[in-house]
Amino acid sequence: MLTTSSNQKDIDMAYDNHSNSYVQKPLDMDEFLKAILKIEAFWLQLTTLSS
Repeated sequence: MLTTSSNQKDIDMAYDNHSNSYVQKPLDMDEFLKAILKIEAFWLQLTTLSS
């Protein structure tokens, strides 16, 4: 889940609905791009996905 919300109810609802990750999206464009690169690295380099 990628969202601007930091509301605990939103976080809980995301995990209750089987989100495997909750990331609060930075509002600053440079910080947002850094976050996207970290997410990309996590999902495409670090994680072993099911085939």
